[in-house]
Amino acid sequence: VLLTELLPLLRKSSIAELVLSQCDITAKGAERLSELIELLPLDVLDLSSNRLETRGVAAIATALGRGTKRSLEQLKLSDNLLGPGAAKAISELLSQGFSIGLL
Repeated sequence: VLLTELLPLLRKSSIAELVLSQCDITAKGAERLSELIELLPLDVLDLSSNRLETRGVAAIATALGRGTKRSLEQLKLSDNLLGPGAAKAISELLSQGFSIGLL
């Protein structure tokens, strides 16, 4: 409910850095968070030390690909439960012309 209420406000936001490290975010949480990420003109996204799993990273990568900004300076995903599918999701994002300075 809170995210739904915030979305109209965030559409006009200029938030450049979103740090959600060590927030115990699961794959399901990442899927919900992806709605927000798609709207923000981020330079830095830090989701390190959570429980994203491959499904969560795929949702985040999809959201980044749908957003209006085509790059990130930093994407931090360390210390999550990631498998080869997570690397594939990021690779697919990069193949669409999205750039990440530091991964």
